[in-house]
Amino acid sequence: MILIDPLVRHRLRPLDDVTLHFLEPAAVEDPSLKDALEVFTGKARVVVAAHDTTPFWSRWRRGDAFPLKPRDEAFVDVLRQIDAELEHGVVRLGAVARVGNLSASRFRHRFAAQVGLPFRRYVLWRRLRLAVVEMNRGADATTAAHAAGFADLAHFSRTLKAMFGVTASQALRLPKPS
Repeated sequence: MILIDPLVRHRLRPLDDVTLHFLEPAAVEDPSLKDALEVFTGKARVVVAAHDTTPFWSRWRRGDAFPLKPRDEAFVDVLRQIDAELEHGVVRLGAVARVGNLSASRFRHRFAAQVGLPFRRYVLWRRLRLAVVEMNRGADATTAAHAAGFADLAHFSRTLKAMFGVTASQALRLPKPS
């Protein structure tokens, strides 16, 4: 089993006899996934991480991973606002910053500190997740791309391939996102 940290480039390809799981880092703290995550806690695992960071999965297995969720409960409204705006196209930093009662520049720094990802990267992750959820509900890739706020299928396909190394048709064969 290979655990690849968030935002680490890799060249793994989905094969018929290999299962890829894309797990949102915040999901590691979801009590409903506790049993499913047990398979990831064993010792015989390879962790692929960026050379300049402490590996997320190594920290998680020790019990001290930085979760992809805000430490400040007031920031939960910000995350809800982002999800609410996803289907309408561009999620504007300034509009979301106002929900958090912060200036755009201050919000950008606070968001990264609270959530553990830069604002734009988090929004992109949520768009991809929404598109895959739509495909799992039966939508074709083009419809799913538009529902998630991508400009077109090509934009969605490039982003999906760049971030996860899979095509839209391969993503349809993957387990449903949590």
